[in-house]
Amino acid sequence: MGFFDSVKNRLAVNLKVTKLSFQTQPADIVRQCRELTPDERLAALNAIEAMFRWQSVGQIAQQLFPAYSYGGGVSADAKDLIMGGCVDAGVELMRQQNQPTAQPGYGGMLPIQQAALSFAWIVLKALDQAPVATAHSGSSFCTACGSPRPGRRDVLRVLRPPLLAEEFLMETHLQDRRDQAMQRIWDLQDSGLPDSSPQVVAAAQSAIAELRQVLREAGPAADPAESGLTWKYQGDAWFTLREAGHGHEALLEARKAYAAGEPILEAAGATLPLAKLNLNLANTLRVIDGGYNRTHMEEARVRYQRAARLFQQANPSAVPAVLDLLQNLEIAIRAAGIV
Repeated sequence: MGFFDSVKNRLAVNLKVTKLSFQTQPADIVRQCRELTPDERLAALNAIEAMFRWQSVGQIAQQLFPAYSYGGGVSADAKDLIMGGCVDAGVELMRQQNQPTAQPGYGGMLPIQQAALSFAWIVLKALDQAPVATAHSGSSFCTACGSPRPGRRDVLRVLRPPLLAEEFLMETHLQDRRDQAMQRIWDLQDSGLPDSSPQVVAAAQSAIAELRQVLREAGPAADPAESGLTWKYQGDAWFTLREAGHGHEALLEARKAYAAGEPILEAAGATLPLAKLNLNLANTLRVIDGGYNRTHMEEARVRYQRAARLFQQANPSAVPAVLDLLQNLEIAIRAAGIV
């Protein structure tokens, strides 16, 4: 490599490190670290270590938020003010008590940059020791609503207590396993194979087993947006088995999985996954009893309507497809005399 190429590569890595330093979400830091080549990871580690004497993310957090880090949060004085009706004064006292301590000025970086690069350092070290498999990068589309499927993780994350780097990386491992299990089904479907084909059936059965294991390993402390999405995927996999000799049983299991995931996604505020869940649940209810159960058909109508409202917020381009499905349902209801 020539001198100018070396300089160009070093500048490119420094630019990527600078972009990393302004990330505020752990998911974005992990994603950007994983997108680096092995050589870029090594160069990024060297650049970060050259910028400041590395501190653990816990030390940085304690300096930025001392009251919360040491379990104080709200002092007795602030609580007394608030309970006594002096809310503004109580909140102001909380703000004053939670001022960050003086920050060491490593390389002129802001505290937020120190925290981000400290976290990135842990991630890069972990990736060097145990590379994380990447998810399928191609674009595919939901055959039901026409909206893009996630190439990696198309979910809305919610505020939650900060994860240690090791915990966050473990969680991304589980998410990758989940996404790859579903991607195998989607790839087969997108290739033109029907859901009744042995290949799709085997992929769906394998996905169900993997998704159950992911939920067990994630446990109750997992990100609710991710847990809810995993339940939604499990419902999708069961729905795929409806034409493989497991019809009614598979549809009942799909409904159970969607019912388990819905309140979790609602609590997480994950609008787009919730919209897709309602759409797929409507599709399930519509055929669960051959299209002749009045209660299920009416609930499917409500689910389509709710899906349309949620898609209007999160992905308006999908709304016309949902309304077409709703119109087809209304025709089927009238044709069957279920009014």
